[in-house]
Amino acid sequence: MIRRAFTLIELLVVVSIIALLIAILLPSLKRARDAAKTVTCAANIRQLSTVSIAYSVEWRGQYPDWHNDSGRWGTNWMFPSEPNLHTFDRDARDYMLKTYGLVRDMFYCPSNHDDWWNRDDFWNFGSLESVFGYIYTAAAPKGFGMWNYLAGTRDAFADRVTDKPMYQTLWADLNRQIGGVGWYRFDKARGSNHFDDVVDGPTGTNVGYLDGHVEWKNFGDMAPEATRGGWQFWW
Repeated sequence: MIRRAFTLIELLVVVSIIALLIAILLPSLKRARDAAKTVTCAANIRQLSTVSIAYSVEWRGQYPDWHNDSGRWGTNWMFPSEPNLHTFDRDARDYMLKTYGLVRDMFYCPSNHDDWWNRDDFWNFGSLESVFGYIYTAAAPKGFGMWNYLAGTRDAFADRVTDKPMYQTLWADLNRQIGGVGWYRFDKARGSNHFDDVVDGPTGTNVGYLDGHVEWKNFGDMAPEATRGGWQFWW
């Protein structure tokens, strides 16, 4: 009986075909993985927006001041030293967790690196606050008066459901630029939840609006809506 085996050339052809298939499939798998993360991110913002709207119903139309510059939560740590859109009062955070059943992962975008934002030292930042991977714009605390907005003579954000502010927003992806150079001071992509190395900038942002819907906004439609010194928040 004659036994046949693969020749070296045949093996090399098979290996080459497999390598070619992997090279073709990997970009598609990455795109699918990135799309799934974007969908999860949008779901997080929708849930956070729903919670904020539910709170306003319970509190006679008053949007929640999760940042706590108003002193609603008793600590009043925000004003005037920490007027940032992505820093939150820890008591307010715990209220969201206990009252509405939220979990920690909902406060961070899966498209951004966990080791950059979803970290223990950000979740418990200092003694009173948390740093989230999203920004909250309603019930703008007094500290936000230190920021400049493109709102003209109108109020920038809604404090109550009956308000007609310039920005019809509740929550949005983190897109923070410092010094007009990088999207974070240590890494060019760290302060943007959806960053594209090819275009060297964000691809866009998920925005949760006052009416409860969430919409994707491409980067070309975004602008630096809140600025202070060299800091800019885009949405």
